[in-house]
Amino acid sequence: MIKSTSVFLMLFLLVTSVGAEQTLTPQHFSYKAALNGGTSSLRQVDLPNKILAGMQRNDLGDLRIFSAEGQIVPHQFVRGMTQKTMKNKSLVFYPFDKEQATDLASIRIRIEQKGGKQRVDVQSSSANKNDKISNEFQYIIENTTSQNSNKQLCRLSLDWQQSKASMILPLKLESSNDLEHWSLLSRRKSVSKLNYSGSQLLRSTIDIPCTTQRYLRLQWLKPEQHIKLLNIAGSYRQAGRKKMQWASLGKPQMNSKGEWLFEDKSVAPISRLSLKAPVDGVLYKGVLFSRNSETSHWKRQQNIIQYRLKMGDIRLESDPITLYSAYDKYWKIQLSGETKYSEAQLPEITVSRQQQQIIYLAQGAEPFTLAYGNALVKPANDSGINQLITTLQDAGTNPDKVTLGDIVKITDKVEVTQEVPWKKIGLWLFLLLGTAVMAYMAYSLYRQMNDKEG
Repeated sequence: MIKSTSVFLMLFLLVTSVGAEQTLTPQHFSYKAALNGGTSSLRQVDLPNKILAGMQRNDLGDLRIFSAEGQIVPHQFVRGMTQKTMKNKSLVFYPFDKEQATDLASIRIRIEQKGGKQRVDVQSSSANKNDKISNEFQYIIENTTSQNSNKQLCRLSLDWQQSKASMILPLKLESSNDLEHWSLLSRRKSVSKLNYSGSQLLRSTIDIPCTTQRYLRLQWLKPEQHIKLLNIAGSYRQAGRKKMQWASLGKPQMNSKGEWLFEDKSVAPISRLSLKAPVDGVLYKGVLFSRNSETSHWKRQQNIIQYRLKMGDIRLESDPITLYSAYDKYWKIQLSGETKYSEAQLPEITVSRQQQQIIYLAQGAEPFTLAYGNALVKPANDSGINQLITTLQDAGTNPDKVTLGDIVKITDKVEVTQEVPWKKIGLWLFLLLGTAVMAYMAYSLYRQMNDKEG
């Protein structure tokens, strides 16, 4: 029995001692870039699209930061806010006709304080409370959310009634904190409801320069169109967060079925997608599909309508398509209808991604080097830096911002050794052998007991 136990122990030590991981160096990666600047122990660098395009793992695991001695230093990815996490909130607004809006002195503000909440009422002294405005010209919009939190108003979504089936509504936007001093947000934006080529085209959102101003003023540039505004919703994001990074994927390739194919070489997920038409009078309608490999099945993403139209002196372009968890590499658009597009009418496909940042610990000698690009490199082990980042941020400390040097392609790249997983194989053999020995011992004990009884 003692002999069997000794054999088991020797086998266990043997199989757990093999399979040690290979020590990585910058030469195991495809690209490298110097990290410049910073004096504190915790530092932060923005990752441009070019780096994301050079990485080869969807989990972003093929990236390391090295000290001057070649030591791997701990790092943590920090992602910017996605479109999905923008918070929407219905906004209070006050309509005025052209006469009331022109007489700025007639606009008065009444503030009521109830139960710790403040209610603001904006009215025109020339208006009767019971009168309905027949021709709305201008609106004052409250932005109370920005006053009560560290959030910026970045988008407006409108819902309205219009007098015709198809209308384009140009407008102007201003902002103010006191209703007296106004600054221009957008000189000319437009929303629209159109019936075009058998499709209902709705453009109801307006992206604006993010603001925390208390009031916005929206004015129709063609007030004779008789519009009734029903609702305004605002989209907010946390102040100081990074914007999306836009990149071009070029024009799609057409297969034998007339489907458009394009490829996304970046490992960072797509947040928004837009088909940029090269000429006016073009509408693209169809279904968007994606897959992660050339052999996997296509997954339906959503129906899409993208267009570029010109109505009089107004050019109208569709909003980008919002996508969620779009990590796939291969994409396809299956067009609807019988329209055939010439080479000159094919769109440029542009996509936006989350802003990616890395926070790292400046451990060891400088300069530090960022290296990336190797599908065989496994993700880094958890170093505990995430807890350190949280602790410092709670204490009001932010990492030093550093800049990225020129990206250098590593021509003498060393391949990562793909070792046979002897450790895993050995553990399984040890388990099977142990099971067999235990079964043999039980069988021997059973025979001995039978022999004694006999």
